[in-house]
Amino acid sequence: MSLDRLETRIREEAESEAKSLLAEAELEAQRITGEFEKSVKQATQGIERRAQQAAETRKRNILTSARSEIRNRELSAMQELIDTVMSNSKTRLAGLPSDRYTKLLRRLILSTGIAGVSIRPGISDVKHFTRDFIQKLSAEGVKLTLDKPADFDHGFILRSGELEIDFSLDSILRCSRDELVVLIKQVLFSA
Repeated sequence: MSLDRLETRIREEAESEAKSLLAEAELEAQRITGEFEKSVKQATQGIERRAQQAAETRKRNILTSARSEIRNRELSAMQELIDTVMSNSKTRLAGLPSDRYTKLLRRLILSTGIAGVSIRPGISDVKHFTRDFIQKLSAEGVKLTLDKPADFDHGFILRSGELEIDFSLDSILRCSRDELVVLIKQVLFSA
């Protein structure tokens, strides 16, 4: 599987998770908006009884402040949602059953099309780079040498000559973060 396909798959899984979380965030935003509109209406009625001109000035100030507060809450909820989706995606990938996770590592290595590589596995992934795993890759045309573990938990760094590719889960998810942010913004802030 190519890196693009992997990124697409990861992105699709993240988008699916994001859509679910967005639905919850939209309900919360509607609730907050409803509460705000109710409080604005009550405040406006009290002010209008005292003086119409003062009420209009107060109403404009309240609405401006409320819009700003709603926008801040939406931005905060969006950031929380993005962080949750990213964290859940990493947890789900790292928590795959060992055989599926090993297949993922194999596909990532094969996707580069590089025959002679040096691998620095993540600390938690050293166990996946067994002699059998390395022999299977060799049978598929990839001469792999194992280096000392990298200073992250999951994924690996692939080196071939001067080329170095970071396949850590954090790096893979970081690469798809911008696209996820755009998607979430479209859902939350589209008219």
